[in-house]
Amino acid sequence: MKKSNQRLLGSALRHLVVAVALVGITAVVTSQVVSEEKDPMGKLKEFAGMDMEAMAKMWKEKNAPGEHHRHLQAMVGYWNAECKATWMPGQPAQISKGTMKVTSLYNGRFIKEEYKGTMNGEPFEGVGYIGYNNASKTYTSAWLDSMATGIMTEQGNCDQSGKEFTFGGEQVCPMDGTDKKTKSIIRIINKDKYEFEMHGQGPDGKMFKSLHIVYTRK
Repeated sequence: MKKSNQRLLGSALRHLVVAVALVGITAVVTSQVVSEEKDPMGKLKEFAGMDMEAMAKMWKEKNAPGEHHRHLQAMVGYWNAECKATWMPGQPAQISKGTMKVTSLYNGRFIKEEYKGTMNGEPFEGVGYIGYNNASKTYTSAWLDSMATGIMTEQGNCDQSGKEFTFGGEQVCPMDGTDKKTKSIIRIINKDKYEFEMHGQGPDGKMFKSLHIVYTRK
């Protein structure tokens, strides 16, 4: 065989080997993707061999209330509320009074807030829930009241002292239908006093304090 033909044959064989290797790699990757699509359980397979008693024990341990849940208990009780609300930046605050009842739920996993007072001279009521999610390692709050049709939800964390909680989220503004950022802060002053702040986006997009409530234990 001539050298030129040998070179051509060698080049063809090398290309064939590369092509076969690529096909093999593609097949492995495709097989893995298809396998994952057919098996959405993924890592949960490792629990497949566990009996119900063992799984129930693990579930209980992973969802047990802990230190972060205990931080919330400082707000449990009956409170008098002094509220300052501002609808737009630069406007004078509307001052009102109210009461807050905070109860502990499900062995300290959550707290429930029940507010009663006035807003814009009209009766106002609201209900909120706050808890700590062991899985996501974040606090979650949800709030609904008699002046809105949406449920306000935020995610947050607390500082090292466990006495200041900062939440943030995005809510759909009922006035113009656009998403607006929100920020809420809870500060435990002492066993008989805590305060709540809410911040929202103004017309210029900048954040401003729209609500400040001081709670004093009854």
